[in-house]
Amino acid sequence: MGSGPANGLRTPARVSGCPRRSIVLLTSILSLFSILVLMVTAELCQANDWEYWSRTDFRVPLNKRTKLSIKPEIRLRDNMSEFYYFKAYVGPTLKITDHLDAALYYVYIRKQVGDVWESEDLATLDGTLSFGLSDFKFAWRNRGEYGFDSERWVYRARIKGARPVRFCGRQVAPLLSHELFYDFDGGSSNERRTSIGLSAKLVDRIALEASYIFRNKRQGGEWRSVNVLDTSLQFSL
Repeated sequence: MGSGPANGLRTPARVSGCPRRSIVLLTSILSLFSILVLMVTAELCQANDWEYWSRTDFRVPLNKRTKLSIKPEIRLRDNMSEFYYFKAYVGPTLKITDHLDAALYYVYIRKQVGDVWESEDLATLDGTLSFGLSDFKFAWRNRGEYGFDSERWVYRARIKGARPVRFCGRQVAPLLSHELFYDFDGGSSNERRTSIGLSAKLVDRIALEASYIFRNKRQGGEWRSVNVLDTSLQFSL
């Protein structure tokens, strides 16, 4: 008699072509991130609406350290049924060191306010510090926004963490991020966003990121919460 399992079956090392260890690792990471985001967003049940944000990022290399980015974005509100917002970023990103990037964008916004469509022009300057800790990767982005029409300055600070793993032959990464907005004109924080998601490289030069965002924004002196389903396609040309 052999010394295998009592039912005579061996536990498979691979499930549908995927190493069992990769499945267990990915599931554990997703579970941990889910617990963390639920702790941070305990007010989830009070959110007023569901929105869908769709982003696309086209990256064109200009030289070894500089690339041009074009980033159109659309948003749907009222439980993802009404188109109300369009935004487009255009500008260069410079890789200063292996851990520091700087980007300058012109931003055009077209949005519906009540029954009227309004346009807005912004300039943004980003500084992003990237670093690793054990098997995790982090990016700390600092963004300054200036609205030419509103003449307002807004500072945005976002920390984003990822844990890349190999899953079924592809590289995927569970993501967790938190972002704060500070309005210098109002002298206070006016928005917070916490997100949890997953990124994956689909094919060479094309990547997908999908996430849930809990958005908390001050409007008319009150904090209002919105659930957001966010997807982002990245094309490296």
